[in-house]
Amino acid sequence: MASSKRALITGVSEGGMGDALAVELMDRYGYMMPILDSDLQKIKLNFDVNVFGMIAVTQAFFPMLRISRGILVNQCSIAGLMASYQPFINSYQASKSAAVKFSGALRVELRPFGVKVVTLITGAVDTPLWQNTEGARVGIPANSRYLPIKDRVEAMMTGQSNPAGLTPAREWAKGVVADLLKTNPPIHIRRGYLSITMWIVNWLMPWWMMDWLFTQSSGTGTLQKLL
Repeated sequence: MASSKRALITGVSEGGMGDALAVELMDRYGYMMPILDSDLQKIKLNFDVNVFGMIAVTQAFFPMLRISRGILVNQCSIAGLMASYQPFINSYQASKSAAVKFSGALRVELRPFGVKVVTLITGAVDTPLWQNTEGARVGIPANSRYLPIKDRVEAMMTGQSNPAGLTPAREWAKGVVADLLKTNPPIHIRRGYLSITMWIVNWLMPWWMMDWLFTQSSGTGTLQKLL
């Protein structure tokens, strides 16, 4: 009898990329807010969704993965790359960075048991992620230290300042499935708008240049002059 491939996909939920991937990963929660204005409990929820949920599911399903010698697929993001430290979505990016590190170390930890771990470094995909963030609903508080650059801050919190371009969720899902069904799936799958570009930037762009770009685009340079 022909062997079948099994995969456990973590870090996804109903209604977006995860739904598209299951039928052929959108996060239902994303807290975007300047750190000085952030609610610590809501920051923790970013990590509950993007990191601790991933760990809990891995522990729960490991016995089945070991028996089937399956593939564990972790939904991560270009937001977790070293060069992605966009201001005002700090805690969300930090949770995604933790997910990337977790997935990489897990790949080595599970190798002796015949379980392969694949990390999805997903770029910009057409889902309601940004519309679902708290930043998109409430904006910065009235007493925020960033009020002089409110428009710039909220543009970053809601994704409006991001480069134009989105990969359709179904197209992204088909590409990911095609990669996973290869005889030897890659350990990193880079799909979605800017996923390859940000990988290149991550390795080639000097930090001082990234700092300058983020300072200009976020308005923090303007704020510094006003203080």
